[in-house]
Amino acid sequence: MRMLLIMFRDSLEQEVYHMLREEGIKAFTVIPSVHGVGEAGSAFGAFTSNGENSMILLALPKDRAGQLVKAFGDVRDHLAEHQHGAKIPMRLFVLPCEQMI
Repeated sequence: MRMLLIMFRDSLEQEVYHMLREEGIKAFTVIPSVHGVGEAGSAFGAFTSNGENSMILLALPKDRAGQLVKAFGDVRDHLAEHQHGAKIPMRLFVLPCEQMI
């Protein structure tokens, strides 16, 4: 199993949820209002920042996780094309995961 942590700016919520639906993902956890600073800017929910981030956690078998990573990369690349190479505030991290209960 793999735990996927998907971080994205709230303004990209529709694109992320659409990708999850297209990939047949039906179970995940959303953590709204995640704040931080990265190469795509800051997200502190303040007037001077670029808004807020959300985080999605989902556990998948290793092969399904790989498929979702590819789909995520395709969405991010598509968005970057339309932003003329600007940094897209979307990140995906994959961790080993073992269900205990």
